[in-house]
Amino acid sequence: GKKDHSTVMHACRKIGKEREQNDEFRRFLERLAYSIKNQGS
Repeated sequence: GKKDHSTVMHACRKIGKEREQNDEFRRFLERLAYSIKNQGS
């Protein structure tokens, strides 16, 4: 019914938001690893 659809949409938006935060976190870790690697050389 209508309620199921809105629940699915809500879940998709929630997952999408978490994915965005994970991407930001991954880029942060990549920059961190990159700077550490450059310091070592």
